[in-house]
Amino acid sequence: MDKKNVHERIISILCNGLDVRKTFSIQIECWLFLIVSSCPTIQNVGGEAIFAPVQIRKFRCQLLAWYDTHARDLPWRRTRDPYAIWVSEIMLQQTRVNAVLDHYARFMDRFPTVQELANATEPEVLA
Repeated sequence: MDKKNVHERIISILCNGLDVRKTFSIQIECWLFLIVSSCPTIQNVGGEAIFAPVQIRKFRCQLLAWYDTHARDLPWRRTRDPYAIWVSEIMLQQTRVNAVLDHYARFMDRFPTVQELANATEPEVLA
């Protein structure tokens, strides 16, 4: 998606009062765009601000409220262990969340620490 389309979608959310809870795909695109664009202000190619800080704060609040209401309960979201989160990230790059859920629990039971994983043989890890 090009920058112009993302801008139009963000404007439709911020300026037209759309309920972001009903526009999941737009939220994700806008969320990624906001991160990549290094907020607090979003700038176009010419360098002028497209959105006021208050509009960005409103959008962030709406997005976080949607997440609080609709986020799936996933095991790697219940931990602050960098190893467990890293394992989930690697697994999620390979397949769907539903497939990862089964494998993640078994993998973490078998290799609960990075040291245990490092000490395992390749066949043990791949089994």
